[in-house]
Amino acid sequence: DKGFMPKFLEEMVVLDSIFDDVKITCKIDRIDVSNDGKRFILYDYKTGTASYALSTIIKGENIQLIPYYYAAKNLLEKNNINAECVGLVFYSIKKTAKDLKKTLSGIISEGNKHILNKDKRTDTILNSNIDILAEFVRQVHLKKLIDEIREGNISFRDTCPVNNSFSYFSCDYKDICRFNPKIINQGGLNGGSNNVAKNNV
Repeated sequence: DKGFMPKFLEEMVVLDSIFDDVKITCKIDRIDVSNDGKRFILYDYKTGTASYALSTIIKGENIQLIPYYYAAKNLLEKNNINAECVGLVFYSIKKTAKDLKKTLSGIISEGNKHILNKDKRTDTILNSNIDILAEFVRQVHLKKLIDEIREGNISFRDTCPVNNSFSYFSCDYKDICRFNPKIINQGGLNGGSNNVAKNNV
C-alpha cells in the first residue's frame, strides 16, 4: 500500500507491560511497515462484516485492536523498529472477495489516509491522537474489564453479538455456537439444560 510492506504476519505476542501481573495474548494478523521504517499499520482480518469506528472505540464497545496496538509496538521495538502507528484497521476478507474491492474499517492518521484509499468506513485522526486514544482505552475500558474479571464479574450474552436474528446457514461456527436454536432445543452443548447452553462459551 503506497510505500508500506507487510513485515509481520500471524504473530503471537504475549503482552505483559500495560498492567501489573496481567498477561494478554494477542494474535496479530498483519503489520505493515513503511519503507523508511518510521510508520506502521496494524491490520486484523475479519471473515464477517465487522466494523471498527472511532466512536465505538471511545465508548468501549470495540477495543480489540488497542491491546494489539501495544503488542505490535513491543514486537517492533524488539526487532529494532522505531515506528509510530498510523492506522488500526479491520480488513473484511469476505466482503473484499465478494465485491472485488478492498473493504476496510477503522482509524487512520490524517496525513496517511491516502494509503488506504479512505472511504466512509475509515475515520481519520491526528497522528498523536492514536497514542492518546490507546492510552485512554487502556486506563478506562481495559482496566475496567480486567477489574471485573479479577472480581469474578463475568456476564454472558443472551443473544449473538454478530447476528442477533440467528441464521443457521450463515455462520461457520453454527455447529458449536451456544446461540444456535438447534443446540439450545437439544439441551445445550453438553446435553444439559438451556442454561448450560447459555453459559457455554
